[in-house]
Amino acid sequence: MATRLLGMRGGGPEARPSSRDPVRAAPPGVAAAPAAWYPTGMPPPYERHLFICTNRRPDGAPRPSCAARGSEAIRDAFKKELAARGLNHRIRANASGCLDGCECGPSVVVYPEGFWYGELKLEDVPEIVEEHLVGGRPVERLRMKFDEVARRRGAGTKLPQTP
Repeated sequence: MATRLLGMRGGGPEARPSSRDPVRAAPPGVAAAPAAWYPTGMPPPYERHLFICTNRRPDGAPRPSCAARGSEAIRDAFKKELAARGLNHRIRANASGCLDGCECGPSVVVYPEGFWYGELKLEDVPEIVEEHLVGGRPVERLRMKFDEVARRRGAGTKLPQTP
């Protein structure tokens, strides 16, 4: 198996298998991204990103924040679950700033699909990894309800409508 230096992606000098190496096989049950997605011929370092809002507002702020609702533990759980399944070199769980779905947080968005999750709990993480990230089927019951975010935020709020 080919290797490269972590330093190319901000890590230390240790070598490890690269998600860019064409000889690296996908874990069982996970389809590789089509070559057509890579216009330069070189795939990006990750096939998917999970952006987990870890924004923390001050106590007494008029709007809630995802961190106060446990999003940091959810991010850690995603990282552990992905690593345990050997997916952490292909799927990245990123902490993000505010995703503006605070009223129904913790908020998570999966790219490149652009699928939004809301009101997550720790126990939802394995299901999302198994069903969505491995199986390719988003967990509909956890879909972010943008109309509910707008309702909780108040009159005049303009947000995308839940499909």
